[in-house]
Amino acid sequence: MIVEYEDGILLSRRAIDPYKGYWTIPSGYVEYEESCEDAVARESKEELGLTVQIHSLQNVYSFQDDPRAHMVLVVYVCKIVAGELQAGGDVSEVGVFHESSMPQNIAFSGVRQAIHDYWAAQQAKARTGVGKNRGQTSL
Repeated sequence: MIVEYEDGILLSRRAIDPYKGYWTIPSGYVEYEESCEDAVARESKEELGLTVQIHSLQNVYSFQDDPRAHMVLVVYVCKIVAGELQAGGDVSEVGVFHESSMPQNIAFSGVRQAIHDYWAAQQAKARTGVGKNRGQTSL
């Protein structure tokens, strides 16, 4: 998930291999009995201590640079609705990053593409005025 925080996004530092110490978006596996949306709710609480609301589905990414398996990444853009930000689960640290301050050591090509696409969409919204004033454009 891409969790928006003020004018940045939350990234989590991996506490486990592969890519231990690298930054990533908060994520995890979908359990057998849950939907993708339920996994977002569970993982946001486990990794961030937060309750989030899904704002939109950004995209689905496929990548092969995870040594465990070929991965499919379903990325939702989320807003925080409750909780206190804290690192938990497989996360050693959580940080807020802006487009100009993104760390260089981001794990997984699919995550790097998702982050790139998110910031590109934000730039497009800023150019067109979409998303201002609660989704309304100025007249």
